Amino acid sequence: MKTLTFLCLLCVIATLGYAGCGTATICNFGCCPFPFATCCKGWKACCPHGMTCDGIAKKCFNTEKFEAVDMFFA
Repeated sequence: MKTLTFLCLLCVIATLGYAGCGTATICNFGCCPFPFATCCKGWKACCPHGMTCDGIAKKCFNTEKFEAVDMFFA
């Protein structure tokens, strides 16, 4: 019974943490500050919407507009 109570409490705490993201995007590492962001697979990082992650360069790229910005790292 104590284990079940602990697990329920843990779930509530985790849910409240993600609910605090507001308009940000939820990635596997937590909140990313960009709305509708791209979560970078294999990295604790994200890029603005419409951009592609490049983990080697640690940049976010938009090939249509030839733009590059730094990734957001958690």
